[in-house]
Amino acid sequence: MTRTLVPVLVFFLSLALPLAADELDDLVAKFEAERSKPYAERTQAAGQFARMKGDRARDVLLRLYRDEKDANVQNLLLRALAVHEGPAVRAAVLGALGDFGKPALQNTAAQSIAGRMDVELVRRAVELLADARASEGFTTLLRRALVSTREE
Repeated sequence: MTRTLVPVLVFFLSLALPLAADELDDLVAKFEAERSKPYAERTQAAGQFARMKGDRARDVLLRLYRDEKDANVQNLLLRALAVHEGPAVRAAVLGALGDFGKPALQNTAAQSIAGRMDVELVRRAVELLADARASEGFTTLLRRALVSTREE
């Protein structure tokens, strides 16, 4: 259990300091160079993406998210990506919501819609509540997210 908590703690600790725009290229290079390393060694770089802001950062995150093969790292990238807006981000979240083959990613997507009044995301969440493939834990996350949605 401790082994699984370490990457999560590293991820959340990396959120503490904002990332300067000029650090983006260095971070991407570090992330790409660490692709062959195990998940636990990649969490720090992946977690740092959560501090990235702006359109360029969003576009980089989208590319990295789509290209990532490790489901755990992809999950961290989706968390970072979900704070951004735009049609491509919505498409990534919608895709993850419907991916029953990756429950952790699906749960992250459900959590990411909490507090957002996005008609497409809310509609999809309601549809998934009725899906027989949806686990009890996933539907609980969806219900919590829907309760917390508000118009902004």
